[in-house]
Amino acid sequence: MPREIARKPRFIYPQVATSLTLTKLSPLGELLFWRILPQADDQGRLPGDPKQIKAIACPLRKEFTEDNIPLLLSELESAELIIRYSNSSDQYIQIAKWWDYQSSMRRIFPSRYPPPEGWKDIIKGVVPETPTNADKRPIEEEEEKEKESGKGIGIVEEEVGTATSTAETATKPSTEETHEDSRGVTETASETALLRFMETLEGWRFRRAEDLAWLREFLAEYSEFSLSFAKACRDYHSGRVKAKHKGTWKNRFREWMEHDRQFRKERCQASGADKRHTEPPKLENWANKPLRPATGNLGDWTPDKSLR
Repeated sequence: MPREIARKPRFIYPQVATSLTLTKLSPLGELLFWRILPQADDQGRLPGDPKQIKAIACPLRKEFTEDNIPLLLSELESAELIIRYSNSSDQYIQIAKWWDYQSSMRRIFPSRYPPPEGWKDIIKGVVPETPTNADKRPIEEEEEKEKESGKGIGIVEEEVGTATSTAETATKPSTEETHEDSRGVTETASETALLRFMETLEGWRFRRAEDLAWLREFLAEYSEFSLSFAKACRDYHSGRVKAKHKGTWKNRFREWMEHDRQFRKERCQASGADKRHTEPPKLENWANKPLRPATGNLGDWTPDKSLR
């Protein structure tokens, strides 16, 4: 079952007991409302055909039939609890006040069903695979505005990893080579290599500006993170559970670096303990010890007894 339509527990608040809107409903109409509520996806939508409502919401209740479900849905619509709409030949239902009670979910996935006119989707904690009406500006409009500003979108350069610009050789610190992409953002050589690597990760939806901002925050916290660490983490997780979005990889990189720090810390502590046990005792300064002068020839000379 796709994640966007996976069944989840929904929030029901104590105010339903004193709701005047629910009080005006018939007992069967209110029961149908509580039946369809947990069957809606994360955006509060579900199919609106009576046969589908019967199958997914009340398959074992004989009180609900394909004949009275349309009447009960009209009752819920009159009470402004649901919005009924259609797209070509398909019917859909949108829970009217969905975001008033269900917006506190940790992750909110996009819907596979089209929204009603004027409805605003909310996506949280995930990166949608396809554009939804939550995106305020279409991609074509963004490209057109960037072309008008003279910057260009530079999609081809990002995909093949060969983006160059006139500022690439103009700005080069003495410590590390840098280059400037088509959007005017200066990147170091190591950042560019890491971004190209992330673009190849399964489930990572590449967005250069967004990924560069995250990478710099991550490097500020883990300055030792490099391409070799990233590849080692990828190889370790190969053959395991596949990542569905970039958030999974970000958590994996963080856990990898934490384990590496802990390993280095334990190894340093162990090497320090071994050094204390194996280090030879310090000898006294023999240069400061007095020697008894010779009393005769060299054959009669003996060192001071205190040195023995």
